[in-house]
Amino acid sequence: MIPPHVPREKKDHRKLLILGSFIFVILLIATSAWTKEVVFTGAVIGGDEAKDGFEMTADLGTPYVDLDGKFSELRIHASRSNSKLLVGKQEISLSDGQNTILIQDFDGEFSFDGDTVYEMDGKSSGVIVNGIPLNPKQGNKLKVGLENFDYSSLDIKDKVIIRKLDYETTGGIKVRKVNEIELDKDQIKLIKFEGDLNSNAGRIKLDGRAEKLEILGKETWSIS
Repeated sequence: MIPPHVPREKKDHRKLLILGSFIFVILLIATSAWTKEVVFTGAVIGGDEAKDGFEMTADLGTPYVDLDGKFSELRIHASRSNSKLLVGKQEISLSDGQNTILIQDFDGEFSFDGDTVYEMDGKSSGVIVNGIPLNPKQGNKLKVGLENFDYSSLDIKDKVIIRKLDYETTGGIKVRKVNEIELDKDQIKLIKFEGDLNSNAGRIKLDGRAEKLEILGKETWSIS
């Protein structure tokens, strides 16, 4: 049987379609290679994230942390300490046993590690010590100060901002509620974290968003 004749125009059209598809695939591969973040070992986590970063939680060894900012609520649990709590012009002595200090709308500097508040210097709209409120005159703020104050647990709520955290630690980090990373004396670098912070028994817990996270250890991660 003699095969039907295929017009030359259809053959040319088919060739153009095949050639166009081939060029499209090449361009797609080239574009992906150009835009992908390159990491020589480990993994890269990507995705369509908001400009304000990615969700993360962490349970890590507590480093020395130096904060400067505004916090809606700062809660400290402590046993009796030799250090005095300064509220306005008053020196507040703590009772024997467990004490709870709630500092509201704190604006100032605050530094601590796993068991000691080294310095607190700022102003607050109100302080509650063991259920007793200490409020400023209307429209004013109270000056609040602490130095070398031992604590058992510490909570900072609402938009703690850590511009940079760079240290060696052990623990775990969960990114985007899916990716879990175990750390064993690995170096981490956390850039622009914003969220809640809890420090208890030498461990620090973070829950919020970050702009970038780098981990250097047995594996290398770059997350942004």
